[in-house]
Amino acid sequence: MSKNRRAIIALLTGRNFLNYIDRYVMASVLHHMSDDLRLSGFEAGLGASAFLIGYFATAPWFGARADKGSRKGLIAAGVIVWSLATAATGLAHGVWTMLAARAFVGVGEASYATLAPTIIDDLTPPASKNRALAIFYLAIPLGAALGFGFGGIADTHWGWRNAFFFA
Repeated sequence: MSKNRRAIIALLTGRNFLNYIDRYVMASVLHHMSDDLRLSGFEAGLGASAFLIGYFATAPWFGARADKGSRKGLIAAGVIVWSLATAATGLAHGVWTMLAARAFVGVGEASYATLAPTIIDDLTPPASKNRALAIFYLAIPLGAALGFGFGGIADTHWGWRNAFFFA
């Protein structure tokens, strides 16, 4: 595999790692977030649902749109949207702002998760596809573990809002 391919796979894997850190921070700060925003257990649980609705509603659109345009541009837009939406989660002041922010995190992550594996597939020769995708997907459990741990540490030392700003 060429150095350029390795660099692209490393970049995509790194972003996937950040994707899952970002996704799991909320689980680690949910108790303090719920207390601060005065959310019921049901409302707090809707945060994950809002994320999934944003994700599932837009992932097919990103897949179809990528067939007609630049996957790199869609991925870049998605990374920007999910990053801003993560910060917006830290700015939430009630259930509706929290739900809107989490839905947009889902939209941004849908663009990335839908399109990044297709770029890896296009870049790698058949004999290397399994290894390249395994490396890309290894970022999921590692990012989830770090996001949960990091979120808890950030929440303990600097508050739940800062956990989202750092993410």
